[in-house]
Amino acid sequence: MRIDLNADLGESFGAWALGDDAAMLEVVTSANIACGFHGGDPVTLRRTCAGAADHGVTVGAQVGYHDLAGFGRRFIDVAPDELFADIVYQLGALDGMARVTGSRVAYVKPHGALYNTVVHHEAQAEAVVAAVADYDVTLPLLGLPGSALLRLAEVAGIPTVTEAFADRGYTADGRLVPRDQPGALLHDPDEVAARMVRLIIEGRLTAVDGTELVGLDAMGVGSTFRLLPMGESALLIELAGIAEVLALEAALRARVASPLTRASGSSQVGWAGITDIVPAARTLLLITEPGVDLDALRRAVSALAAQLAAQPAGVDPSRRYDCEVEIPVVYDGPDLDVVARATGLSTQQVIAAHTESLWRVGFGGFAPGFAYLVGGDPRLVVPRQATPRTRVPSGSVGLAGEFSGIYPRESPGGWQLIGVTDAALWDADRDPPALLSPGTAVRFVATSPRRATVHHARPVERATPVGRGLEVIATGPLTLVEDLGRVGFAAVGVGRAGAADRSAHRLGARLVGNDPGSAALEVTLGGLQVRSLGSLWVVLTGAAAPATVDRRPVPHAAPFALRPGQVLALGMPLSGLRTYVTVRGGVDLPRTLASESTDTMAGLGPAPLAPGDFVPVGRPDGEFPSVDLAPVPEPEAGLVTLGIAAGPRHDWFARPQDLAETAWVVAARSDRVGVRLEGTGLARHPAELNAELASEGMVRGAVQVPPNGQPVILLSDHPVTGGYPVIGVVPEADVDRAAQVRPGQPVRFRWV
Repeated sequence: MRIDLNADLGESFGAWALGDDAAMLEVVTSANIACGFHGGDPVTLRRTCAGAADHGVTVGAQVGYHDLAGFGRRFIDVAPDELFADIVYQLGALDGMARVTGSRVAYVKPHGALYNTVVHHEAQAEAVVAAVADYDVTLPLLGLPGSALLRLAEVAGIPTVTEAFADRGYTADGRLVPRDQPGALLHDPDEVAARMVRLIIEGRLTAVDGTELVGLDAMGVGSTFRLLPMGESALLIELAGIAEVLALEAALRARVASPLTRASGSSQVGWAGITDIVPAARTLLLITEPGVDLDALRRAVSALAAQLAAQPAGVDPSRRYDCEVEIPVVYDGPDLDVVARATGLSTQQVIAAHTESLWRVGFGGFAPGFAYLVGGDPRLVVPRQATPRTRVPSGSVGLAGEFSGIYPRESPGGWQLIGVTDAALWDADRDPPALLSPGTAVRFVATSPRRATVHHARPVERATPVGRGLEVIATGPLTLVEDLGRVGFAAVGVGRAGAADRSAHRLGARLVGNDPGSAALEVTLGGLQVRSLGSLWVVLTGAAAPATVDRRPVPHAAPFALRPGQVLALGMPLSGLRTYVTVRGGVDLPRTLASESTDTMAGLGPAPLAPGDFVPVGRPDGEFPSVDLAPVPEPEAGLVTLGIAAGPRHDWFARPQDLAETAWVVAARSDRVGVRLEGTGLARHPAELNAELASEGMVRGAVQVPPNGQPVILLSDHPVTGGYPVIGVVPEADVDRAAQVRPGQPVRFRWV
């Protein structure tokens, strides 16, 4: 559990000094900084914001009435439009101070009389909510439980946070005792400390009349529903646990068309624009089409969550299932004894606890067919390994935290391995392809050791040279077939994949009149040589590789003809990494899950091209476009500066601004999964030093930061879920630029 301790700071004004801000910044984790209307002059605000940034303290805007004389503690009957303007003004002022000192406003909390007024004053509460929503709808609003402010904020899609006060008295209904009444304030430091420790550990607090308030929810604290930013085309929803995740997921899926419905072109009354839903342990990621109104989506999600919360408690969604699957397991894993020691059980008791549990698929994982199983014996909760294995055999059965899972193929991993199975967890030709899909119950059955069935990867069927196409002579370091990827399969561990530089891929399709989703060749660092079988029109986009046809130069970003028998050869580009070879008619290979793309992380789609391969080309559809040349800039050869917006775990880091202040260099280990950066590692916030983030959905462009502090920009073949905090998300256009950087190239970030 993470406990946030905040205090009101930055309230001194001119000769009037109030409080010891420097001392408080050594203690608190977030600061409610005055915005100049009830207290705080510009010098004080700048100094306090700078101190917060230096100490890794989160900055909150404490907005209030325009009332310096009364310190904002007097009710003012201000018109809503005037209050709206006052709030926006204060937010902008403090946010500006925060930004120039290396931080930014991360939440909003009304001050004094305004804080109490918006509990019941609908018009003023509406004005505050409207101001925050128009300024930045992702900023959480802090307030009292049951207040009009928080109710209206939830409807507007603004994240809400309720508070427990360390030194304030509570009434029997969980509200604060007014300051002019007995028991409103506690003055004994030991008493204050003791009641907060009790609240955190026992979930109890005694009201002024002696009533026991049981559970953090009694004070409006701890009910978890947060809407977190995840880039331009996604929204991360944080919930209390897996039961809440599955309930909201079921409600959302009932409102969103399935991949098959979208592919068939039919429509369904639902939430337009959501392309994928990614459940995880405590979060739900919604991925949308570009251009979807995320503010409207936030409001809709908040309203739906409120509806679900208001419904009578039913069957725990994590205990519902559509079918049951038995998995035979040989319990001879290398960590069986480790688990026994960690749990205090014998190895036979571990096996019994595992087989006697009715597990259920909670959500998909990092690979196709991997499922996080929930509902097991609580005695089997064990930590992951401190140092992950570099190789976990296919079929390994493991435990990690509250979950059990089965590795569908060989991969690195840190789970505690207790056995092995020969069950075929993934078959792309099966319907559904995943043996363990959402809605499935799983029962493990102990079996005697036997020779395991080895499931070899099915060899790629090489296309027979029939009709128009390209014969591969040489491939260079890596040549793949890529379209715009797979959509809608994240719940079973399949990410989108597709072209690393989507803008270059789309440009190529447009220049030869192809459908935007048609497949092309993605060539890394040149070296490709292909012979034309038939008369073809070709265009090169992305990294400008020197290219020839039968040793005669051909242009970049301009269509050219390739006659039968002619050889197209690509050299190494002077800048950039990936060149796209687009043929009119498109590459025409069999599709896997509605896409021709190669996913290097998941092992789906065509194998990398090899000499002797034949690449068939489809028939053109439509008129040839009348474009001779597309004047597009070449990828940068030197420093590349990428924009980045705050991510869902921005507050996990002591100084998020260090990301933009550090000179990073692209590491040699970068690939289509992610651009790995090297530099002075980012330090975590002291409150998160030993924290372990439950896996949550990932998007292309997310910047994950593993424990070593070295950021990774996720690219097209990124895993569906990940357990490293995302400090920020790179905008879509800049992800395409990131896909073109080379090892050794300098990179900087710029907060947007």
